[in-house]
Parts: sequence; C-alpha cells; structure tokens
Amino acid sequence: MNENVFSVTQVNAIMGELVKGNPVLSRLCVKGEITNYKGINARGHVYFSLKDANAQISCVIFAGTNTGISHLREGQNVLAYGRINVYEKGGYYQLIVSDVIDAGIGLLYEQLEALKEKLRLEGLFSPEHKKPIPKYVKTVGVVTSETGAVIHDIETVSRRRNRFIRLFLYPCMVQGKGAAATIIKGIKYFDGKVDVIIFGRGGGSFEDLFEYNDEELVRTVYNCKTPIISAIGHEVDTTLADMASDKRAATPSEAAELAVFEYDKFVRELEDRKSKLSALMHEKIDEYRDHVSEDVKRDISKRMHHIIEKNRYRLTSDKKKQLSILIHARLNKEKDTVENRKQALQNKNPRYVLDMQKIRLDHIADGLASAMKVKLTGSKQRMKLLMERLEGVSPIKRLSKGYSFVSDENGRAVKKLEDVRINDKVKIELQNGTITARVEELTERKGL
Repeated sequence: MNENVFSVTQVNAIMGELVKGNPVLSRLCVKGEITNYKGINARGHVYFSLKDANAQISCVIFAGTNTGISHLREGQNVLAYGRINVYEKGGYYQLIVSDVIDAGIGLLYEQLEALKEKLRLEGLFSPEHKKPIPKYVKTVGVVTSETGAVIHDIETVSRRRNRFIRLFLYPCMVQGKGAAATIIKGIKYFDGKVDVIIFGRGGGSFEDLFEYNDEELVRTVYNCKTPIISAIGHEVDTTLADMASDKRAATPSEAAELAVFEYDKFVRELEDRKSKLSALMHEKIDEYRDHVSEDVKRDISKRMHHIIEKNRYRLTSDKKKQLSILIHARLNKEKDTVENRKQALQNKNPRYVLDMQKIRLDHIADGLASAMKVKLTGSKQRMKLLMERLEGVSPIKRLSKGYSFVSDENGRAVKKLEDVRINDKVKIELQNGTITARVEELTERKGL
C-alpha cells in the first residue's frame, strides 16, 4: 500500500493548523447556556461548557483575561467571544474565551450597534456637521444632576479659569428610565440662549449610560443650534450622544476647560501683543529717522510749512474731525462702562433668579407627582387586599355555601338549645330568603 501513514500527533497537529488558518474560527461569538461551571481553579483558570438543545462545547477562560468572570453562574445564558483551539495532546477542541456577557445585555449591544449604523448612514456622526466651540464664551448652560459631582467640577474649573463666566444649570435625571426625556428638555431649553451647552454625568456601567444612547436624544444633540459638549463617561464609555455632539470630553472638568477660556491668560496675551506692537512701531520710527538727512529734513520742513499755510483751512477742518473722533471714542468707552455695569446688574436680576427657581420647582413638582402616583398605587393594592379578607369572613358568603342563620322572635341569635323552648317561633335566614318556623322538638347532641 502506497498510502501516507500519519501518527496521532501529526493528525492532531494538522487539525490544529486547519483551525488556526480559518478566519471564522479565530474570532467568533457563541451563544449558549453555561453548564459544568466550577468557578475559578487554583491557577486562576475557569473551565465550563456551553450547551444548546442539541450539542455542547468546552470552554476555558485563562487567568488574566479581562472579562466579567465573577458574574458567571450555572444555567446562565451568555454570549462568549473567543477563538477555537485544538488541544493536540488530548485530541479535542475548545473555545478560548476572551470576553463573555449576559445574553440579555448582548441583545442590547446588538440593538445599539444597529441604531449606531442607522444614524451613521444618516450622517449624524459626520465631522463636517460639527460646530466649532467659540473661543471667547460668556455664558454656559449645564444639563446634569443638581446634586452630583459633575456640576461641582464644572463650576470649580470654570470659575478658576474665568471669574466672569456665567453658568446656568438645568437639573435633570442622569440614569434610569425616563432620564433621556429630561436631558432633551434641558438641551432644548438652553438652545439659542447661551454660548455653549454642556451635558453629561460622571461615567458608569453600560446600563447606567444606556439612556444616552436614546435615538431621540441623539437627534436632539445633532439638531442643536448651539455648540454642545458631551461629558458623559470616560474614554471607553462612548455613547451615541457623545458621537453626535460637537465636542466630546472625557470628564466634566475637561468639558469646562474646553468651553471656558482663561481670562488672566487672555489679558496677558493682549498686554504682550500691545508691548510688541509698541516696540515695533518705535523701532520703525527710529529706523526711518536715521535714514533722513539734515537737508532732507529742512526740505521737508519747508514743504510742510508751505502745505500748512496753503491748507490752513483744511487743517482746521481736520482738527474738527480729530476732535469728533476723540469724542466718539470717549462716548464708546462710556457706553462700554454702562454695558459692563448693566451686565453686572443682570447677574442679580430678580427675573433671572425667579427663572432658575421656576426650573427647580418644575423639577420638584415632577418628582412629587411621581411619588404621589406610587403612593396611590400602594394604597389601592392594600384596599384590594382588605376587601378580599373582608369578603372571606362575610356572613353572606357563608350562606351561599349552605349555612343558615337562626334567630328568635326578638332577633337574638340562637346558638344553643337553651336559647329557645318548645312552640317558640324562630326565623331561619338563607341565601335568598327567610323561613319562619315553630320549635316542635329539642334534641341534644351527645358528645359535644
């Protein structure tokens, strides 16, 4: 026989190479139910199997793999990401798991990816649609929780950079069902009223940040006319709202740095430019002065004298123009002073204070309404339970089961033989009526 003869080792090695060369098996996702799970062994590895209705596959998570192994449990449905590997010594294959997530969260990931692709094709994440953040901002609207660290960090950094900056807060929910709707209200409230909008929270899990993937919120961010900065999570916590914003910050403090310019630095730069221009002007004057000879100076003097005498009237007119310019400059300066004082008064304007209080009261009213709804629901449930208990001890209920109620002529309940005598009239109450009877015989039951 001329057929090739392979050793067991060679066959297993060939199978291993075939598996390694298959791109599908080098990165795949397997859905199944965890079985044979025994937890982390002494070496830090985790061995288990995934099964479905017809088959199962061995899996291993090696020590050091960055995955949520602490949440795994027997019978859990998961999505396991990894690669197929042939264990040549034992002659079997297994899934080397690099990441594993709960199948329920996996479905959310799939829905999120589908929505991301849909919005990407519509151009909501395109760089050309992003608005630049103004360099010199005077007013900033912040949409976040009024009790968290986010607003504290933004205010601290902003005040440090520019003591004249004006910050406005729209308090909103930052996680949980309904949070997206309150964030949308905040963004729409500030749109067109401030120079820049900042919205966000201080990071969190996939579930904590999921409201920032809401489609309506993403479209609101995209359609916002005012430049908008997101400060939702850290670098790895990118949401769809981050992708639609004009600028993304990793932290609330960074968002404040992006929005608010450094006032003291700005003043220093102006003074520096002023000094440089002044020095350059004097340098040019000295340079031209050195190149002018005495003869030229005298010639220029004669020409200037001639021009002055010839155009005395025009010079007088020019002086009037100069005086007019100086007067207008003075008026403009006074106007700026009035505007600055007007701005300072605006910061203490009762109307502005009332507007901010109104926002806060609206937020509190929404919270009270929700609490009242929960309270009424609980009260209705307790009332239903009491009605059921009351019905259980109702005499009418007992009559419907064949029992009856006996009373004498005076309406007193007949409970024992001693309560009536022969020839006494009694009434027997049934479910649907009353029987009037006369006692003919009294018979005592023995043994009771």
